[in-house]
Amino acid sequence: MILVNLKGRLGNQMFQYAVASIIAQKNKTRVLLDANLLNIQLEAVSLSLVNLNLNVFSNNYNIAREEDLTQFKKLNCINKIKRKFGFNYPNIYKEASFNFNPDVLLLKAPTYLEGYFQSYKYYFNHESFIKNLFTFRPNHLDNINKETALKIEASNSISIHIRRGDQQAGLKIQFCFFLQTILIGRCNILDHYLMIKYL
Repeated sequence: MILVNLKGRLGNQMFQYAVASIIAQKNKTRVLLDANLLNIQLEAVSLSLVNLNLNVFSNNYNIAREEDLTQFKKLNCINKIKRKFGFNYPNIYKEASFNFNPDVLLLKAPTYLEGYFQSYKYYFNHESFIKNLFTFRPNHLDNINKETALKIEASNSISIHIRRGDQQAGLKIQFCFFLQTILIGRCNILDHYLMIKYL
């Protein structure tokens, strides 16, 4: 199994789940989610409760049990022997920086992943696989989102996500003007539907 430590909001969780799923696919195993850091109120940055935002997508997630986590925290005798003789054992990988590390994609199961994995290089040649991971549950959309989905599908659509901490009014106006200029002026996209969501 590949066990991944989920932290942050939707964007961070998507990176974490995507890289864990790629590694799990290579190892022909499953992904387990360590969601212990979620549901923690981050008072220092005035955020509401963080939860499993990945639930908006059409996946069935497996949440790690305490016994799944324990085998990584404390190796038993058998796993200590495996480690000594170079066999696979429950290994913890902690991302050292935001830079791409090709060794991540070579990790063997069982491995516990901790990090953000935001380099685009992790996802080369896995685009179709990742798109399938992140499809929405159509039956769970409310009327506003269904209407928005229809507009997106019927046009040249561009979705921009701006982080909650970066959404000062001045930035919104400047960024929208900049984007419209690029689309119409440089890219010559006259007929487009612009959706901006502030996370």
